[in-house]
Amino acid sequence: MSLSRIQAALDNVGLRNRYLQKFVEHQVDDETVEEIVSDTTLAMNLNAIIPVVGHRIKFQKAFKALPIEPTSSINNVPLNDPVSVRIIKCVLI
Repeated sequence: MSLSRIQAALDNVGLRNRYLQKFVEHQVDDETVEEIVSDTTLAMNLNAIIPVVGHRIKFQKAFKALPIEPTSSINNVPLNDPVSVRIIKCVLI
C-alpha cells in the first residue's frame, strides 16, 4: 500500500498531520485516490476521509499536480514517519 503521493499532496497543503491517518484507517492508497480523483462519481468517497470541503478541494488539486509514480515497494516507505512505521508493522506481522 503506497501512500507516497497522498503524503506529498497532504504535505503540500499543510494537512498531513490532520488526515494521513484517516487514509490508513480507510485503507485508501495512492492507486485508490487516483481512481477517486479521476472519476467524479467516486469523488464523494473522499468525504469520509476529508470532510472539510476546502481541505478536500486543496488535497485533490495537490494530488492531481503530482507525477504518477510506479508502484512502490515497502523499501520506499520512509522509516522515520510514525504512520509509515505502523504500516510496515502491519505488513510484516
